[in-house]
Amino acid sequence: MSTDIICYSDARIKRIIGVSKGSEDLTKLMQLKVTDYTYRDTIANGTRSQKKLIAQEVEKVFPAAVNQVTNVVSDIMEKAPVEDGWIKMVGDLKKGERVKIMSKGSGTEEGKFEVYDVLEVKKDKFRTSFKSTDKDKEVYVYGREVKDFRTLDYDAISILNVSATQQIKKDSDTAEEALRKENEALRAKVTEMEKKIASTVQASTATEARLAALEKALSKEAKPAARTASLKAGE
Repeated sequence: MSTDIICYSDARIKRIIGVSKGSEDLTKLMQLKVTDYTYRDTIANGTRSQKKLIAQEVEKVFPAAVNQVTNVVSDIMEKAPVEDGWIKMVGDLKKGERVKIMSKGSGTEEGKFEVYDVLEVKKDKFRTSFKSTDKDKEVYVYGREVKDFRTLDYDAISILNVSATQQIKKDSDTAEEALRKENEALRAKVTEMEKKIASTVQASTATEARLAALEKALSKEAKPAARTASLKAGE
């Protein structure tokens, strides 16, 4: 726990390569898989569900954030009886591997973990460099030591997120500017269309007025003129 985390970041201790490409960082960030999991070793790590990244998955996408060290994995976690220096347990351990074991022979009441070399393996038992004592009727086999234990640099992940977020902002600004220009072009087209429609309406109104006047004139010419007729008596 800490109220602040301060890291060395002076430019004078670095060889600057260049600014990271945000588009590539965004692509990497989108490929990372956030995973729900619990730890195998519930005594050391508890039973609470975790929501984080898995180093092997990150390594496929962003290998710069993953390192390999020598450490022990909790891949066995079984109690096993001890007889004549042999640890009786069926497993897949191999000669030459190293295994983490907790025994009473460590001199403490609760015992402690130590890593031992696997010297010999048979079908249902194996022998290590561990020297058993009368206290060691049973041991706890935790897991084997590996040289490719993955560690994850979450600081590198967070900086990747910074670069990706900046790229999203740039893309958003670019899209917004393109949309603004498109809207302006559409408004100009609408204004031009409105002008054309108004001109058309005006011309149509004038045409209708001329047609109405013409119909009126034609109506007067078509009406028969009044004539005087004379009638004689008897006709």
